[in-house]
Amino acid sequence: MDKEIKIGEIQVERADDIPVIFGHLQKMRIQATVDQAIDPHSNWQGLSPGWLITIWLIHILSEHSHCMERVREWVAKR
Repeated sequence: MDKEIKIGEIQVERADDIPVIFGHLQKMRIQATVDQAIDPHSNWQGLSPGWLITIWLIHILSEHSHCMERVREWVAKR
C-alpha cells in the first residue's frame, strides 16, 4: 500500500503514524538503551546501533514488514 499520492507538483504524504511511533520509542528510551548495551566495532561508521534499531522498528511498525532491504528506500522517501 503506497501512502504517497502525487498531484501535479504537490506531494501529499500521510505522516500520522511515524511521529506517534517515534514518540513512543523515545519515551521507552530504545535508542539510548541499545547504544548503552552495544559497543560498535572500531570501524563502525554512520548512525549508532541504537538509531539504526529505532529506525528499523519504526519501519516495522509503520509498514508491517521486517525486511531490512526496503528500509533504505523507505527512509529516503521521508
